[in-house]
Amino acid sequence: MTVSIVPLTADHRAQALALEVHPEQLAFVSPVERMLAAADTEPLTDPYLILEQGRVVGFFLLNRDPQAIAYYASSPHTVGLEGFFVDRREQGRGLGAQALAALVRYLQLTHPELRELNLTVNCRNAAAIRAYQKAGFVDTGQLYHGGRSGPQHVMTLPLGAAAPERAGG
Repeated sequence: MTVSIVPLTADHRAQALALEVHPEQLAFVSPVERMLAAADTEPLTDPYLILEQGRVVGFFLLNRDPQAIAYYASSPHTVGLEGFFVDRREQGRGLGAQALAALVRYLQLTHPELRELNLTVNCRNAAAIRAYQKAGFVDTGQLYHGGRSGPQHVMTLPLGAAAPERAGG
């Protein structure tokens, strides 16, 4: 199976809006329509799709504000992962792990200046914590207490060394 990451376009907006999580996951991730509304008002937040062989199977946001994730940024070359999920009808097939690996490759190719990908994950969401750790995310030891469903671990994933600054910009 081929999993890829693409920016959301108007062509796929309806498919993105049809994505769902299991009801018990709603404590940890907002519905797509709410995330899209937030992205529409936040100039540094961009919506992305997870595709399996060209078919929409998941969604997430990337926030380019280095401190967007729980005010944690160890470098200005940071991006935040928000609202990452695979559709409830597609879960259990390893798509989340493949999507995280595809996201790392995507960021390394399209944004070589980035050094790390940060996220928060609810302390009660043991399955997501394990999945992020398996993908290479490391717990920073910090907790974010501003989440709507309780405290969240702040996790980070190194993306590689930032590209050297170019002369003149």
